Amino acid sequence: MTLADLHLFLDIARSGSLAAAARAHGLDPSAVSRRLAALEAALGARLFDRTTRRLVLTDAGQTVLDAAPAPLAELHALRERLHDGASRPRGRLRLTASIAFAERWLVPRLARFRALHPDITYDLVLSDAPVDLMAEGIDLALRLGPEPYGPWRTRKVMETAYRVVASPAFLDAHPIRTPETLSHAPCIAFPFPGYRSRWVLTAPDGTDIAVPVAPAFTVSNALAIRAAALNGLGPALLPDWLTEEDRAQGLLHDLFPGHAARASDDRTAAWLLVPIRPYVPARTRAFADWIVAAV
Repeated sequence: MTLADLHLFLDIARSGSLAAAARAHGLDPSAVSRRLAALEAALGARLFDRTTRRLVLTDAGQTVLDAAPAPLAELHALRERLHDGASRPRGRLRLTASIAFAERWLVPRLARFRALHPDITYDLVLSDAPVDLMAEGIDLALRLGPEPYGPWRTRKVMETAYRVVASPAFLDAHPIRTPETLSHAPCIAFPFPGYRSRWVLTAPDGTDIAVPVAPAFTVSNALAIRAAALNGLGPALLPDWLTEEDRAQGLLHDLFPGHAARASDDRTAAWLLVPIRPYVPARTRAFADWIVAAV
């Protein structure tokens, strides 16, 4: 029984499929079946009951599934310590972020970090839905919003600022001169509670103006909201990091330059999350320190 066999077992258990585990490991399904049979023989117990549709864990399989992650984590930590002591940061760094934040903010910065650490490779897991950091083996996560709490260490990367923006073509046809006018405009919004019902603008004197909005379009992806705004469908509340180039080129206009904007009463930021594990590899520590300092 090897470390690789245990990893293979975990992937079979999580997917419920020999074929899925085979794809994940780049193996032929028959090879996966043989290795599973060898693992069951070594343990002296059947780990799965096989049905016509999927594999179902036996009681013994569930025991192994519950017990395996802890020793695997300790072995990984030991291996990482040995590698870190013998070389500069290297290995695969598994990162997760939202699709829009990765495309517009993270990826353009990766070349600078890669120039400093050429022995690190990257696995970007992009999703607009929350990713289970421990289950997915994530080393680092970048998340936007209020400070998140969970089984991880959190560092603030940067404050996030929002603006209400619209295309010149839309503004020519639908002049918007005051925040209150947004209540009657065909706004574009995320379908999240709060975001789709009220936008808050803070005047230069610190006064908050809460504006009820009734979006004509609700869109679940920030890049698509940006595209909708660029195409003149209406005003949108979007973060600076997403619209900075568009505003500089005159493709989108900031409707209220003197006002700060947000969608709720919570102040938001970009946060770096590092799952709490027995050992944090040098590559993870190097990236965490660099991304916070690079902003």
